Amino acid sequence: MKFLSCQQCREADRIAIEELGFPSLKLMENAGLGCAHAMIELKVAGKVVVLCGRGNNGGDGFVIARHLHEHGIAVKVILLANASTISGDARENLDRLKLLDLPTIELPIDSNADQVKDILMSHDRDPPGMIVDAMLGTGARGGLRPPYDQVVMACNAMEATRVAIDLPSGLDGDTGLVANDAFRAHLTCTFIAAKHGMNTDNGRHYCGGVRLIDIGLPKEALDRASR
Repeated sequence: MKFLSCQQCREADRIAIEELGFPSLKLMENAGLGCAHAMIELKVAGKVVVLCGRGNNGGDGFVIARHLHEHGIAVKVILLANASTISGDARENLDRLKLLDLPTIELPIDSNADQVKDILMSHDRDPPGMIVDAMLGTGARGGLRPPYDQVVMACNAMEATRVAIDLPSGLDGDTGLVANDAFRAHLTCTFIAAKHGMNTDNGRHYCGGVRLIDIGLPKEALDRASR
């Protein structure tokens, strides 16, 4: 598997969109659809909870939730931001999600781990079968801040299949360092290329299995960014 820095992956994305004219919304759709297919293959029983931040990683999560719902899987979305702060492609996909009337909860920033666990549980108090980390992307640095730290603590303590999108929240994609804690995934669905931090002891511990999702990025963009 080819390993690149987070900056090289972002540059490949930029080249594809800004210089080669690939629609960013289509790339996000491909990313979310590929992840949804990978999750369906796991055949996990029970509700899927998708945790979404306010950036493009959260946008991928909205696409995932939509496709899982369309496949007949029970889905709940937890938004770790005020919906009014979501913009760009992520906003477009949040609006599409709202048309399906899926359960979407905005998590208060001062939530503690017990409160987060209550929200993660379904209405009948059954724990989720799968938890999807679409919270923080490759641009995040440093330790997890509230409410992400409490969310990750609650998720890691639950008996559910955990899937990270692009990179587990809290793991530095370049160094593999973890400041306080990180989402402990059983599977990480990553885009463009695996990141250097995944090829470290910490990376392997927090990422679990790594699956590269084809988002339709042109080879030229990847070649130019990885020089």
